[in-house]
Amino acid sequence: PKLVPLEFLKELDAAPPGTWCAQPKIDGRRRYVYKKDGVYQWHAKNQDDSKPLPDDLKAQFESLPWPDGIGLDCEWSGPRHKDGTDKLWVFDLLQWRGVWMGNNSFRDRYNDLFDVVYQIEQKHFRHDCFGLVKVSFNPGLLDRYAEQLLNPISEGLVVRKATSTMLGGIGKCKENPEWFKFKHRSI
Repeated sequence: PKLVPLEFLKELDAAPPGTWCAQPKIDGRRRYVYKKDGVYQWHAKNQDDSKPLPDDLKAQFESLPWPDGIGLDCEWSGPRHKDGTDKLWVFDLLQWRGVWMGNNSFRDRYNDLFDVVYQIEQKHFRHDCFGLVKVSFNPGLLDRYAEQLLNPISEGLVVRKATSTMLGGIGKCKENPEWFKFKHRSI
């Protein structure tokens, strides 16, 4: 997402209710995970990010009943926090039932992701190894930003248009004109 000044958040917050949605920007290392034919494939956002996930965290995550054909966008909070918080924060659904979800709206992707996590919880699986990054909609984005000042693993907010899709590119990320980053700190 494009880094923009906090004043711009006021404009987004004033849009018709439900136009924009926000998630805490977890401070960590980006990880993608795909499950195909029962096998998990892990990737880092940056190819030069060689810090591996701890084996026990990976094993816990893979022991959960994630459906086959799923792809998740996560942030690993462990390596940057002195309190030992070693967790994967799931914030978006990249693939579902083997189908790329990038052409679907963020709202639809998140609803599907929420349903998957709900099914895991209904089966009473313990999942201390991951958390679902919650979404909130405008109005109230300024309040959500203020809450991040007290969240020890957050460095701000990522705000997306609820109807936005993903923009991809070979070799590097593309800047999405409907995704914005509001940071209050960086470690």
